[in-house]
Amino acid sequence: MNELEWLACEIPEMLVREYRVEPSARKQQLLAIACCRRISHRLTAWPIAARVLDVAERFAEGTASEEEMTAELPAFLEERNRAVRNLGRANPLEPLRYLFSSLESSRYLFPELVGGEFSGAPKSVRRVVAKKERREEFRAQSALLRDIFGSPFRSIVFAPEWRTDTVVLLSRGMYESRDFSAMPILADALQEAGCDNEDVLNHCRDVAQVHVRGCWVLDHILGKQ
Repeated sequence: MNELEWLACEIPEMLVREYRVEPSARKQQLLAIACCRRISHRLTAWPIAARVLDVAERFAEGTASEEEMTAELPAFLEERNRAVRNLGRANPLEPLRYLFSSLESSRYLFPELVGGEFSGAPKSVRRVVAKKERREEFRAQSALLRDIFGSPFRSIVFAPEWRTDTVVLLSRGMYESRDFSAMPILADALQEAGCDNEDVLNHCRDVAQVHVRGCWVLDHILGKQ
């Protein structure tokens, strides 16, 4: 697959194969969370879902302990098993299993998850949505993957002088609020700081590009892996 084919591809599993170095556990977890958040409207009947998404995100960022994550597991298992009985394997809680996959204590409960964190959650989310919605889900998940991992065909060297106070402040504000509407403003601030990298600037200015926590540009700015 060449770069143009990769950019046009709408199958996340095919995009993943082009990465020669496996992304960090944090980024894999954030992709799983972003995919699960796309079906959050289907999870309102289960309060455990919001708690799991919150603690899983904090765990990925290093601000929640493994003990906090593990503490949610019994309640999640109870609700997930109830959902399986009522709705089968395509119930909306099923994809959230993957958020526990990095915990040693949960591996005996979900042995099928071991080694499959990268693409497991996106696939599981697609099983939840109606068939007529799956093409859009493929497209959306591919966009999320590109936002979080960036292109395997481009190596970005982020100059320290681009991290001005304004650039860092804008980036941190968007990251903490999960409101990424200021990405075009960030592009202007980066350009003023001397950034001339078209990949960075275009990613910020692309109105069609979705942004989530883990966005590769913000990670470069904020020093996250």
